Amino acid sequence: IAQAPEHSSNPQELAACADASMLTAKGAGKNRITVFDGDLARTEKGSPDRGVRTIAHLKMLQSLSNRLNRLNELPQIGNAILGELMTLLDYHACRVYVAEGEWLTPIAHRHEFSSASGEAVMPPPQRVGEGIAGRAAATRVSLLIDNSLQCEFAQQLPGTDDVAESVIATPLLFGDEVMGVVVVTKLGIDAFDADDARLIEVLAGQASVALKNAALYAAERTEAERARHLLERSNEFLRLSHELVEVRDVEEVARRATETVTKLLRCDSSSLWLQAEAGAGLTSVGGCGPAFDGHSEGANPSYPNVEPARLRTERSPFLIGADESKVETGTRQQLVAPLRFGGDRVGALVAGGAEFTPEDARIIEGIADQTRMALTNAEQFSSLETMFVSTVESLANALEANDEYTSTHARAITDMALEVGERVGLVGDELKRLEVGALFHDIGKIGIPKEILSKPSALTKDERQVVERHPVIGERILAPIRQLDGIGEIVRHCHERYDGGGYPDGLRERAIPFAARIIFVCDAYHAMTSERPYSEARSHEDALAELRGGAGSQFDPVVVAAFVSLFGAGSG
Repeated sequence: IAQAPEHSSNPQELAACADASMLTAKGAGKNRITVFDGDLARTEKGSPDRGVRTIAHLKMLQSLSNRLNRLNELPQIGNAILGELMTLLDYHACRVYVAEGEWLTPIAHRHEFSSASGEAVMPPPQRVGEGIAGRAAATRVSLLIDNSLQCEFAQQLPGTDDVAESVIATPLLFGDEVMGVVVVTKLGIDAFDADDARLIEVLAGQASVALKNAALYAAERTEAERARHLLERSNEFLRLSHELVEVRDVEEVARRATETVTKLLRCDSSSLWLQAEAGAGLTSVGGCGPAFDGHSEGANPSYPNVEPARLRTERSPFLIGADESKVETGTRQQLVAPLRFGGDRVGALVAGGAEFTPEDARIIEGIADQTRMALTNAEQFSSLETMFVSTVESLANALEANDEYTSTHARAITDMALEVGERVGLVGDELKRLEVGALFHDIGKIGIPKEILSKPSALTKDERQVVERHPVIGERILAPIRQLDGIGEIVRHCHERYDGGGYPDGLRERAIPFAARIIFVCDAYHAMTSERPYSEARSHEDALAELRGGAGSQFDPVVVAAFVSLFGAGSG
């Protein structure tokens, strides 16, 4: 039979008394009633009640060991220690720290300190070697302090009252490694004894193993996360590399590169800046993120605040502070990766809005290398494309030898066709094919006798059949030229009617290439409004009326509507 001691404060002490009663009864023999009502509070050495207290401690340690074996998060381990110690020591405050280099960082605490105003004060990190916790970590020895006011290395928490406390500070050791420190305090002087210190030392042995396991678990998790990030970044690099191979537009290169920088560096914004030519200032060609949006149009040409000369000499990415920038972006710092091109021309790939690491510098350097190569290819392609279009125009102008009207006609309908193409939603390569197709749409007339093309009167049936061969001739002329792949089809069908009554194949509606349908409308308008040897020019209004009347039969109604919306209210 067990009765809780008079000053018992928790059920664990009653359970310990019951255990002591059972052990005493077993020792005394059978058929006896044993009553235990001793005090589990601090007992003198040799006292029969001391064993009861020891039993309670052992049960607490067993309970803690079982709990710690199931935990792998630092805060969970710290809170388990706090809870078990409270059941026996009834402390005023307890803090559990983990060692991180030269610092001890609190991971759990109970009964926070209170300032003079009554507000809670959180325990700050403690430097190893300073304060009670720091001294325990540095010496690797438990400290039993009877009066904190008389401890030469004790430090008062700022904002708290300076009162006398008893303190036990025990390092959590795993072999030679200090995993952390547990600090227990109780108001008053000489409130702890050596048994309390030994209890915490035993607890510290179990806790240090749990902390080490948690550290290993955290390291494994960190390594797994790092591996995941590396895989993600590798995949992004590969994706960007594949994408940039196909990109032929400088602005599109900038968009894809800056999106990748923002994603991989997890920064607020990124942008690409280039010199138009050596010696010029930096100008924006694209960017990503809210910090850049405000500067996408009319950006300060000196942003970021880096001289082109530095971009020519720096070999690796470098940091500049936000206060150095002439444009206020609200970023903490900027990471700049230089881009160097031929002829002393430079540029910069810039990331902003984060605290960058050496790993980030390596990432942006890799993206900058890919971007530089893609920009070089895009600019070379643009130069070749310009040369190609000029060549196309020169070839189209060669038609002037046979028909002076044909040359000016080709350029005129090309300009109109591009406007109509943009109005109906064509972009990029679609517009480029439309432009080249319009320039070449009558190139087959090279194979038509000049006397037929220049005949001042109406053509005979046989002569018209000869003229109607020119789309097929044009397709054959363009077929061997690889760069004009797909243009021949447009040239062949730009005289097909929407209702199928055109030539040479009698295609109808959507079977006719869309670019050819656009060229057909523009060709018809220009033919009607131009002076020819066999006909007078019609007015702008008459030509528009003819287009409207032929919409759905001769012409694609969508194209006619777009044409009229563009040119209906303007000059002919």
